[in-house]
Amino acid sequence: MDVNLSIPYLIKLESGELYRFYYEAKVGIVYQIFNQGQWSENIVAYKTEKEYFYVYLSPDNKIHLFCQDALNSIVLCIYQQDKWSEQVIFSSRTNSLNAVDIVYFYVLFYGNDLHLFYILQDKKSKNKVLLHQISLDKNHWMTPKVVDSIADFKGKAFDIQVDHKDNILLFYKNRREDYVFGYRRYSRANGIWSDYFIIENGSLPFEDYSVLQYHDDIHVLYIKKDNFYSRLFYRCKSSSWKKSITLFENSGIKHCSVFLLDDHLWIIWTCENKLYSCYSTDKGEHFSIPSIHKEVNMNYLTKSSFKSNFSKDIAHLTTKEVLMDNLNKSQLLVISELFPTISGYDIPAEIESKVESPKENILSMDSNLNFIRKQMDEVYEKIYICKKSLNEKEQQISQLNFTLQLKNNDIAKLDYHLNELKKEKEELTMENKILKEKFIMSEEKLVPKEFQLKTLEDRCTSQQTEIARLQSEISSLKKELESLKVSYSHVMEISKKNKSSLFNKLFGDSDY
Repeated sequence: MDVNLSIPYLIKLESGELYRFYYEAKVGIVYQIFNQGQWSENIVAYKTEKEYFYVYLSPDNKIHLFCQDALNSIVLCIYQQDKWSEQVIFSSRTNSLNAVDIVYFYVLFYGNDLHLFYILQDKKSKNKVLLHQISLDKNHWMTPKVVDSIADFKGKAFDIQVDHKDNILLFYKNRREDYVFGYRRYSRANGIWSDYFIIENGSLPFEDYSVLQYHDDIHVLYIKKDNFYSRLFYRCKSSSWKKSITLFENSGIKHCSVFLLDDHLWIIWTCENKLYSCYSTDKGEHFSIPSIHKEVNMNYLTKSSFKSNFSKDIAHLTTKEVLMDNLNKSQLLVISELFPTISGYDIPAEIESKVESPKENILSMDSNLNFIRKQMDEVYEKIYICKKSLNEKEQQISQLNFTLQLKNNDIAKLDYHLNELKKEKEELTMENKILKEKFIMSEEKLVPKEFQLKTLEDRCTSQQTEIARLQSEISSLKKELESLKVSYSHVMEISKKNKSSLFNKLFGDSDY
């Protein structure tokens, strides 16, 4: 996979002065300064062929540029009072990195300590490992610790956030599975990394992602893409992680970014040369309907890391990255239009060009320009407050419309259910009528049957009476028959005796 490491940085000083850093092939790390409505010519900050770099803006407005020299060591260049100073802070030789390449790194300042996160790539296997190493008092480097193996990437390999408890949150795509995105937490108190928490996994690759940590909330935005279709997902964590929601679906979603403007959460993304946006006024619980913000030329659009000490930014804007339209000078897409003073405009060029004063009136001119600047800031702020209030009202209206739609849907469901019940009632009424008619017909048929049954019952009763009489007669005849049998037996016995006596009389004297 081709690795694109050239991520621009937009740096804004406390004065509102803008610096843009990026890598230019065959030159090195260059920067431009935005002044009087236009960018300056390229200025070389550090000559190198290593295209990845990191920029940090300290609270005292010193610009820290971390980059690599030809030996793969990490060099720190500090810009202050219009001068650059250089020093090697991490030597590849001292740390035995001859067999591997540092292909991505990030530096986090914690007081006097430096936390260095870097990816080592084996020169043969191309496998990548993410390491964490701490420099105490920016001098002594402790032994590096392996955080995890990491998947191939393009653009931003990982993202670092610091939560409200000063824990480090490291977001990255894990190499153990094809398409897994999550994070680990590093506790500064005990120096231990947590297990890997999975935010999203599946069968589709990630096109882009954006993470924003604010107080105890984490807002995660990511694009998943297949061969024909893209989806923009949002997931957040407050007390616990909530289910991801789909914000937008189309075939060509490319860039995405999340930022907070006061208490409004904004989501912006690009799709087919159009810039889309939506917002939430309740920490991501509900979002406005996605709308096309403007037409953009994707060839001139960049996603830049953003760091600022500008008071307006600190007061109103929370973000680590912005989308920029390079054709439109210093414009931060969506942000500049919501609150123009955040862009760090000093004075529009058309106003300055009209002011021509002799040298002796320079102080007066500066005073007038400062007055104009102050007036413009006040107007911009009033416009912003009106827009902010309008957005809140629009979202309330949207939520009410959504609630109304739900109620209408419920009413429609109830009407449908009522109509079904009415149909069922009509069918039951018809069935009941048919059953009544059948019952009447059955009753009419039942009358002759009942008469026949009564006749049969009467005949049956007569027959039972006759049977009882016959049974009585049979019983009497049986008794008479028994009596005759007894009489007959008695007669036969008498007859037998008489015959014996007669025989004796007739033949009794023959013995003499």
